[in-house]
Amino acid sequence: MPPTRNTIRVDGVPPPPENALLYETVTVVEGSPILRDMVFSPDYQYIYLLSDKQVSRLPVESCSQYSSCKTCLGSGDPHCGWCVLHNKTNYTIKRLQALQTCLYFITDCQ
Repeated sequence: MPPTRNTIRVDGVPPPPENALLYETVTVVEGSPILRDMVFSPDYQYIYLLSDKQVSRLPVESCSQYSSCKTCLGSGDPHCGWCVLHNKTNYTIKRLQALQTCLYFITDCQ
């Protein structure tokens, strides 16, 4: 689905390079264009977006939406990994302590 003026592409501005993967399209403000200036929060956990009507804060990751290995790894989201020890997704940048407790990340679901 091509992006409209009220959606942002998480991976960049169209057209993407051939090796880019669109893994999520997010509606921010219905019916209002998103301005080009986007800013990360100081901890890089959020993106601040401007429209002509409001400022929106959007999380960089949304790994909690994945409830299975197949949906997590199949999404292509580079922020998310699947921990077989705990049988759940982990946001691998924000939860560094999870990386220490989950040494069993996988790259393919069997």
